[in-house]
Amino acid sequence: MTHIHTGPSSISASPEAIAQQKAHYILSRYSKGQKTFTQVKLRGAGVQVIAPNLEQVNLSNANLPDIGLTSSTLCRAVLDGANLRRADLSQADLTGASLQNADLSKSNLSGAMLKKASLVGADLTGAAIAGADFSHANLSKAIVDMQTLKQATLTGATLPDGSVHD
Repeated sequence: MTHIHTGPSSISASPEAIAQQKAHYILSRYSKGQKTFTQVKLRGAGVQVIAPNLEQVNLSNANLPDIGLTSSTLCRAVLDGANLRRADLSQADLTGASLQNADLSKSNLSGAMLKKASLVGADLTGAAIAGADFSHANLSKAIVDMQTLKQATLTGATLPDGSVHD
């Protein structure tokens, strides 16, 4: 059993139950108007970024335009069909995440880690992806400008046309 703090209350449960609790909490806060879930705090002379750990969370078909999840951990998250239009996912870790048919148009994925992620059919129109790492990701049938895609790391990635990048 793991004990975590996800907001106003703490829970003790299995990893699957924790992930579902996190999803419920994010959706609840979002529906009440909260759009940014990353906090920046000044500590002495330094800046500390506090980002949510949403590993393995299931937000399939969630409607989350303009959400701010900078530097968040979304490893193995399921975001299939999610509306993440204009979302700020810069520096986020989406390793192994499933974003099939997700709307990521005009989102910020700069510096994001998308290794082994599935973006089959995802819409990346106008997305900022400079410095993103799509190594071994599946971008089959994704809607993305190939010139824009060249700004990212694509080692071993399956491209929208089905070819594999060297």
